[in-house]
Amino acid sequence: MIMHKMKGWIQRTLRPETFLKARYRAFKALLQADTSAHEALADLQEVAYSSSMIKVAQPLLATYERLRNAINDMIDQLLLMAPSNSSYQGLLEVFQRIDTQIRDRLMNGASNGDIKPVMHLIDHLNLTNASHASFMPFECRSMHDIIRFVHEKAVWEMFSSTSQIGAVKKGAKRLKAELPFELYLLDMGGGLTHNIGDENPVDISAVRSTPFLALWNGMSHASIQWAADRPHFDWKAFAENVSAEGITNSTSADYASYAVISADYMNLNIKFGYHFSVIDSLCVKDASHNYILFSFTGGGAGLSGRMLRIHFLTDVLKHSGFEVTQRQDNLQARINWLEQGEIQEKLQTLGRLLAVTRLMDMVIVDKDTATAWAVQFLKGKDDLMQGKVGKND
Repeated sequence: MIMHKMKGWIQRTLRPETFLKARYRAFKALLQADTSAHEALADLQEVAYSSSMIKVAQPLLATYERLRNAINDMIDQLLLMAPSNSSYQGLLEVFQRIDTQIRDRLMNGASNGDIKPVMHLIDHLNLTNASHASFMPFECRSMHDIIRFVHEKAVWEMFSSTSQIGAVKKGAKRLKAELPFELYLLDMGGGLTHNIGDENPVDISAVRSTPFLALWNGMSHASIQWAADRPHFDWKAFAENVSAEGITNSTSADYASYAVISADYMNLNIKFGYHFSVIDSLCVKDASHNYILFSFTGGGAGLSGRMLRIHFLTDVLKHSGFEVTQRQDNLQARINWLEQGEIQEKLQTLGRLLAVTRLMDMVIVDKDTATAWAVQFLKGKDDLMQGKVGKND
């Protein structure tokens, strides 16, 4: 166990690119196992709650075996994703305890084809609130609880990959674009065209990542005004003020934004001066796996301006169907289980939001303005601050 944790630490610290790719592969394998688990769960529910009297013991046991193998695989993949997270280690013990209880009862009663007496150990969902303190491995009371817990934590582990993204320079390609910030892309597979070779930087036409392109379409929408003479952050002035820290220039990879992408996945850590955003999204054919996680924090203005911007963001996101939580100037938003096209629409909205809010905390004056701007934004208006922000802001 100690050696396993040490290996994970070495990869994260010394080979972050290798660690991210391994984590992504484990995540995709976990989602496949999750699909298999839900299919087996549905089959068991159909038998248990069907009015038909024809229930054969052997198929029941075989179907349950499919379920437990899929869940076991999900746990294995989560542990591969987060080898140093000790809070997950108890999962296997909980899984084995519930599995033993189910097997003992099935072996005693399955000869009659009766699975109902053990369904509370299989499909009852007790863990319904992922943000509650009780959302822990030892609180799992059923196989469905374990499925829910593992899937939720896997998504969170991918979201938290942002802590490693900034350390990745080798293999990342700079995106060549009109927008006034540096962005590097690390391809997990299928995120970029296969024939770009050593080309660096790469044009947006080389990107094949569905969620990234949806977000980018919002950020680069024709209605968005990215003033060429007003970059989102004056790195030169900043560097002059803190030259002792060794900051060099605005194109330094140390201060750029990063995105880990694949054909259907994106984890973007984007920096706009003093505020930071993270967007993590999966966009696949299976709507049950699709999600967007969005984090927004910080700003260059005082707390009042930052809080008013959060008010604006909260209004827009809630009206767009996101679940939103906030604490001071830190906002977290989430949306799940949408079809591919709907996920792309939400990402395009987030792209527009990132663009229009980049200096909003500097000029917004009160809640009435924040509310009014949210209404205008939802109607498709993006030039909310026109005339409000000058060249030197």
